[in-house]
Order: sequence, then structure tokens, then C-alpha cells
Amino acid sequence: MNVCIVPGTTIGDGVIVGMGTTVHGEIPPYSIVGSAGYKVIGARDKDRYRRLNREKAFCGKDGLPWIKKQ
Repeated sequence: MNVCIVPGTTIGDGVIVGMGTTVHGEIPPYSIVGSAGYKVIGARDKDRYRRLNREKAFCGKDGLPWIKKQ
């Protein structure tokens, strides 16, 4: 919410961007970024992210919900 992504920014896979953050440049994969000045404040567990992605346990890269087949 209220995130500003500057043109030309590259955001790596699995990145979490905090509310109100302005991001620019290259954001490394699995980073957690926040604050008004954009700084990396943590990192995600890469193996867990990949497992959840394989299991379709959250939204995909396009932000749309996964549709689980029953």
C-alpha cells in the first residue's frame, strides 16, 4: 500500500516491500525492504519461499490468487 516504484527498478523474486516505501535500483531476491529511504531490513527464508511457491500456497508473481484444484 502506498509503495512508489521508480521507473527502471528491478525487484527480485520473493521480495516484500513495506508500506509507504519508495524503491529504486536493483532489489535483491528474497529481501524485505522498508522505510521512506528504502533500505533492506531483512531477508526471507529462500527454501521456504520456494516450497510455498511450488505448493501454490500464496499469490503468484502477478499478484493474483492461486486457484487450487480440488
